[in-house]
Amino acid sequence: MADTRSALSASMSPVGARAIAAIRSCGSGLITWQSTPYQSGLVTTIYGRHVTATRGTFGSQLKFTSDGAYAQVAVDKAGKSGVIWERSSLGSVIQARFGS
Repeated sequence: MADTRSALSASMSPVGARAIAAIRSCGSGLITWQSTPYQSGLVTTIYGRHVTATRGTFGSQLKFTSDGAYAQVAVDKAGKSGVIWERSSLGSVIQARFGS
């Protein structure tokens, strides 16, 4: 079997911070990251990509929000995912997107 770690890292954008992954035992999942490290007063964007780790392939890039930080991600047994994050411009306002 090919080393999927190198295939996955080679496909990721070199720009971003706080990457979070939720991968099912079968190898499919979702990876999220924010556009820049969050610093007080700056707005960051939360992106994601579905991944098949066993093949080292990615789906299209998703944009979850243009105003978010500190994303967390989960994937259930059926492969449905959910992402939750804090608004970066307002602080302490929590938003989420499910079924992506």
